[in-house]
Amino acid sequence: MINAVQCGQHQKRTGLSMNHLKKNALAAAFVVGATFSSLTSAAPMSYPGTGGAVPPSGTVGLFASSVSVAETGIINDVSISLNDFSHTWIGDIDATLVFDDGANPSITVALFGDGSLGPSNDAGGTYTFADGGAANFVGAGNPIPSGTYAALNSFSVFDGLSAAGTWTLNLNDRTGGDAGSLGSWTLNIDMGDVAAPVPAPATLALFGLGLVGLGWSRRKKSNS
Repeated sequence: MINAVQCGQHQKRTGLSMNHLKKNALAAAFVVGATFSSLTSAAPMSYPGTGGAVPPSGTVGLFASSVSVAETGIINDVSISLNDFSHTWIGDIDATLVFDDGANPSITVALFGDGSLGPSNDAGGTYTFADGGAANFVGAGNPIPSGTYAALNSFSVFDGLSAAGTWTLNLNDRTGGDAGSLGSWTLNIDMGDVAAPVPAPATLALFGLGLVGLGWSRRKKSNS
């Protein structure tokens, strides 16, 4: 027969066990909640692309160069720089930036050139294309001064998308008689927060054990 002292000791041990399991369960829930809700802030990223002759041979043809982006951050802004770009009669060229994420239709932004023979001005410098830049790149002077210019289309078409995929610069020289070169090019992507990873199995297991322990302690309390 259990006397009053033994009963009191049993209840005390049960209460301690229950409190301990509650603390474990709450700690596990905090870890899982933090894992789901935490965000990693991503800084602006730059991706270098290769240059070459424009066009690759002769005076008519397509120069194309691609960079692959693995980061899955959400795009806030995009710009592109043509480094050490030279070409006589810039009006020969249609320039585009194409984004392909491998799952959806590709998206194209026209940098300059509209398919018709344009100004005879020469390019000879480093040119960045970004929203808010100066208008009329092809007519900015002869030679065209280095600087930041607006593309024909806004880069805002990329806003809100995941940055992961293939980005391709196309310089299409449509008319013979002139040629040039590109030293290199740089894709600049300003990304927002990257979603936190799915909790690791060990974390989920800890959470599950905590819930089981909490349920067990509640049953013990109801039976006491």
